[in-house]
Amino acid sequence: ASGKDWRPEWNNMFAALREEMDYEITEMQGEIPDDLPAGAFLRNGPGFFERAGQVIHSIDADGMIARIEIRNGRATFRNRYIRTKGYEVEEHAGKVMYRGPYGTTPRHWLLRGAFNTVTKNTGNTSLVYLPKQDRLLAGWEGGLPHNIDPRTLETRGVDTLGHLTDNRDIVTAHPRICPETGRLWSFGAYSGKSSKVKVREYDLSGADPVLLQEHTIRLTGAAVIHDCLLTPNWFIIIHNPVRIHLPKLALGYGIDDFLLPDPGAVSTAYLLPRRQDQLAPAPEPAGSADKSKKPGPTSRYATVRLAPGFSYHHVNAGEDDQGIWFDTIEYARKPPLNMQDTSPVSNAMSAAGESGPGLLTRFRAAPPVQAGAVPGVVEPIRLPGPGSMEMPVIAPDLTGRSHRFVFGVRTTADRNYKGGVAPWTAIAKTDLATGKVTYWEPTPRCFVGEPAFVPRANPAEEDDGYLLTLCFDGVAKQSTLRILDAKDLRECCALVLKRPVPFSFHCCWIPASEYDCAPAARL
Repeated sequence: ASGKDWRPEWNNMFAALREEMDYEITEMQGEIPDDLPAGAFLRNGPGFFERAGQVIHSIDADGMIARIEIRNGRATFRNRYIRTKGYEVEEHAGKVMYRGPYGTTPRHWLLRGAFNTVTKNTGNTSLVYLPKQDRLLAGWEGGLPHNIDPRTLETRGVDTLGHLTDNRDIVTAHPRICPETGRLWSFGAYSGKSSKVKVREYDLSGADPVLLQEHTIRLTGAAVIHDCLLTPNWFIIIHNPVRIHLPKLALGYGIDDFLLPDPGAVSTAYLLPRRQDQLAPAPEPAGSADKSKKPGPTSRYATVRLAPGFSYHHVNAGEDDQGIWFDTIEYARKPPLNMQDTSPVSNAMSAAGESGPGLLTRFRAAPPVQAGAVPGVVEPIRLPGPGSMEMPVIAPDLTGRSHRFVFGVRTTADRNYKGGVAPWTAIAKTDLATGKVTYWEPTPRCFVGEPAFVPRANPAEEDDGYLLTLCFDGVAKQSTLRILDAKDLRECCALVLKRPVPFSFHCCWIPASEYDCAPAARL
């Protein structure tokens, strides 16, 4: 395939799968490893890209979950659409009825529905399983998650986590669960006259999540914040500055059109202590205190300025004798997110375009002792890794702890579309201790998805497990779930699906030991 334009095969990945199916996977290349624990690989992402002839942006499309369960050497497939309110309304109407945040607008709206800011919650972005609550949360960046049955994929409804309000509150697509406490840390990014982030910690030990604390972080401008980080003592978000094109915002254009890169502006890391008493309050400016007024409660957090850059996905964070460190995938500037676009300025071509490659990057900061701004600007430390990567993954029990290995998708692409390298065509493993980068590449023009790391039972080492990745062969128009040995990226097995699954965003792995023992499974 070297020398052949890869764009037609890439475009094949955006064909719809409207049918909901249940079947046993009977075509298999290789064998399922005996020591792969029983469980389910689940993928969330768009299921179709047009309705009644109208094209829908890939991030505005309705969410569909595909589930592949592996047990006793056999595998089964199931897929279901997430029954959001918007999905049900548009299915009944037979046409697009809602605005999408990335520019999809009903044809019957005048002036692109100017000043109409109501968007549809598609639930199409991420998956997080809460075993004690038996909830598979299908996340979406602009609202609340949907509660999904992890076995049947039935939509149970919008999940308020016990206290939030639909159509007003926001829960990130990427919360973090502390392996020490089992508590969930989440946030919601709110835009308006003044942008802010609400951070929440939940106790997950009971039948329902219980809110333990909530804090508000005030931002200094518009933001695109997709992920967060957690250490033993700190919750961290990174605010990469963007600028707003106000006329396009008012006229109903999509996020990629009205939220533009702000070249040269520094980024900010917000460090919120997990216990507020870890941080002394910021001193009041001289002459500003009004003794007659009692100030309301203020969340304490520190701000650390970072050299200019942009990140969607983070790897991990932790603490050592040198202070706080946090790893991320950093670009020179914000890449667009329309995955169907393959123009020179598209996400698919980001490694060769204006945003620059996604580089595995570390920042270091001294633990702050007082709320407020920390002097200076922290420079990035480039770590070994592929020429460009995305969708970073580590062993699941290492959140907030030191890690050696980072797995992810190689996103390197040739500028002329006809070289030997197309984007998203390899899984990469980076050894931070030795600097060695190992690749697994399927057949040419086969595009890989985010990997899920599955530890072996009683793993002896950090990389003692398997990687599962849902791949799309653009030539054969066929989807397969590949099982790789995480030690050396050797392919063990390929499970061939009867119908191709479209381009996906995020995935997860749920051990059968968790959902077999869940309350709903025992009913």
